Amino acid sequence: MPEKMMSSSSGASMRTIVENIKSARQERARRALERTESVKHIKSDTKLLLQDINDLREQIRKDNARRKKQMETMLAQHQSELRATVQQLMRLYQQFMLRLQAEHQQLKQDLDQKAQQVHATLKANEEKRMNVQQALMQEIHSFIQAKQQDVRRIKADVQTLKNQTAAMMLAYANEHKENQAIWAELSSSAPKRKPSLPSVAAEPSEAEKQFAISIPFAKQKR
Repeated sequence: MPEKMMSSSSGASMRTIVENIKSARQERARRALERTESVKHIKSDTKLLLQDINDLREQIRKDNARRKKQMETMLAQHQSELRATVQQLMRLYQQFMLRLQAEHQQLKQDLDQKAQQVHATLKANEEKRMNVQQALMQEIHSFIQAKQQDVRRIKADVQTLKNQTAAMMLAYANEHKENQAIWAELSSSAPKRKPSLPSVAAEPSEAEKQFAISIPFAKQKR
């Protein structure tokens, strides 16, 4: 009788051990499955995150390209307007020089006529000759002063255009630097290597070289 009880007790213990081992295996299998699912979710989230980063980079690249195109268009428009203005000033200057030459020639003829008249009256009245000569010199002085004022005004207009052009180029350079700073800040948060940005050249670009046209009466920088 005791042997039967021991046998039944031993059999129950073995079944318990087998059940425990079976439960432990099932638990390990369940945990392994959970880990596998977790890894899949992590990989999927990582893939979505990388896709978002790539989309953000592409959007930034498109925005920079669009902004660059807008700036180039605006710069070309301002350059065209400035060239047209300078050409108009050149035409005005040429017209002014032609008119000045014509007026100078006419003045010379008038002076010759008046000089002949004065020479004819010298014999008659010396005092009258002196008064006429003084009036003639005053007229010449006034005429020269008026033409000098016109020349100074044209120089001031040309200098104003030059200053506006320099301010526009400085604003463009500052905005370009700000765009580079924004790009560097956005790119620094990405896990991938930052794309290299073009460095700002110390020498003037082709657009600036084309923009640096000669302006009359403006002093050239050395």
